Amino acid sequence: MRTAIALTLLLAASTGFAEDKPVHLFILSGQSNMQGMDPETGFLPEANKLFKGDQVVYIKVAKGGQPSSVSSKGRHF
Repeated sequence: MRTAIALTLLLAASTGFAEDKPVHLFILSGQSNMQGMDPETGFLPEANKLFKGDQVVYIKVAKGGQPSSVSSKGRHF
C-alpha cells in the first residue's frame, strides 16, 4: 500500500510539469486474478480510446492469496 501511495505521489509530481493536458490515473488492484492481467494489452488501449488526447496512466497492485477452500484461520473445508 505504501508503494502505491508513493508511486501515485511521484507520478502526480512528475506528470504535472510535463504537459498541460489532463491526466487520468487508474489504480488497478486485486488478488491472484489481477496478477495475470496485462494492462498494456487490455486496459490501456481501451482507456486511450476513451480519453483521446489525454494522458492515461495506471498503477497495478496485485498480490496472490490463498485458494477459496482455505478459511481465514487456515483450515481447509
